[in-house]
Amino acid sequence: SVVIPTLGLLALQLLIDLVPRLASRYGRWEETGPFKVGQAQQEPIPDQASQGRAELNVFFWILLMLAFFYALGFLTAVPLFTLLYLKLRSRERWPLSLAMAAGAWGFLYGVFVLILRTRFYEGLLWAWLGL
Repeated sequence: SVVIPTLGLLALQLLIDLVPRLASRYGRWEETGPFKVGQAQQEPIPDQASQGRAELNVFFWILLMLAFFYALGFLTAVPLFTLLYLKLRSRERWPLSLAMAAGAWGFLYGVFVLILRTRFYEGLLWAWLGL
């Protein structure tokens, strides 16, 4: 089970945070580890107006995803939303966007439909069209 290693790592992190001697000994991992946390550059703090626009943008994408789920069904909405988000919001190249969308669909279909025999919500559009 995943619970036991997670609790062990949680206890270790708690000890490192609470005991100063352990923090000085193991705290250097943050600066020399694979993620280079200590070398991260400080990003400027955005003003309130740009932060509000960013929150509205995220809210729009979440609403769009929910609308896609409702109208198109899960197996159609996931790759379509992935493609649109990667292309429009993240401005990724077409090959990467198409590969990620196809991979998302392949994973969902392979694991949940073929292996686990899960029936997903099919969406209003397909029911209305009779497909």
